[in-house]
Amino acid sequence: MKKVLTRLQGRLEKPQHIVVKYKYSLESQRTYLLEWAEKEKKIAFENIFQKCEDRIHAIFNFLAMLELIQQKYLLILIGEGRNNFIIEWNENRENEELILNEPN
Repeated sequence: MKKVLTRLQGRLEKPQHIVVKYKYSLESQRTYLLEWAEKEKKIAFENIFQKCEDRIHAIFNFLAMLELIQQKYLLILIGEGRNNFIIEWNENRENEELILNEPN
């Protein structure tokens, strides 16, 4: 009986995982950064995080920014010192075209 109670207590004390739904997403942050960068042309790295509501929001912004840099929508200019980056809209980005291989 003691073993049964111990197992039952172990099941009840399992950690619970909670999934939190945030009001922002990577897609929304990408769109936000794209529109902002296209309008302003240059943005200081620190300014990207000034409007963040919390740490998770900053992470979403950072990941979206990295993705846009990788896709060549944005350029990153590195200055001297710590966190001295300028994010710049890439005017010369070549539009990627989807090439379909047609059967012969």
